[in-house]
Amino acid sequence: MAIIPLIVSEIWSDQSFAKPIGFILAAFIVAGAVALFLLNGFKLKAFEWMEKDRFETAYGVNGMVKERLKSYLPKFLTRIVIGVILCIVTLATFAASEFLPQVIQIEKNVVIAVGFAIAAIAVYLFVSAGIIRGSFSMLLQEDDYRPEKKAVDKKIEPIMGIYWLAATAVYLAYSFITMEWHRSWIVWPVAGVLCGVLYIILELIYGKKMNK
Repeated sequence: MAIIPLIVSEIWSDQSFAKPIGFILAAFIVAGAVALFLLNGFKLKAFEWMEKDRFETAYGVNGMVKERLKSYLPKFLTRIVIGVILCIVTLATFAASEFLPQVIQIEKNVVIAVGFAIAAIAVYLFVSAGIIRGSFSMLLQEDDYRPEKKAVDKKIEPIMGIYWLAATAVYLAYSFITMEWHRSWIVWPVAGVLCGVLYIILELIYGKKMNK
């Protein structure tokens, strides 16, 4: 969402106040996101051990969790499907930005901003649904929370921390040096894809070592 004020501010590029206001609004959105991360991080801190350590649940807990997971799955699938549809709509919106402004007499940047807003909703649906689904997997110690995978993740975690600090440094350095905040956001999706690649490589390396 933070990119939207910067994109819209380009409409009034001839006005000296436009870019500063766009940047300030973007900064407020990012600040709000950081606040949400911190507040929810503190709430969940007491349960971090469940992500990293092997544990045994009390009698009947696994059965209860599986029942609740079964009732949640339809909602989970609905959110994922809607999120995928919105992603396709986002691409269509970006494509429409090439001709729609001439048809309905609207600024191209407004259409692009709408596209990013739709993408933001899609991401929210993916993340919110994924967090809840992941909590079931965590309690059942399945998928990404298998005991053997937890052991591998403990070794990878410090490297991932360094990677994201480096990505943040690159983003801030490029943005402040060039002041091209409307372009520098591309660092994050690229960093996200490369993070997945790096994780898979490290998982293969450490997984083989542990199996030996």
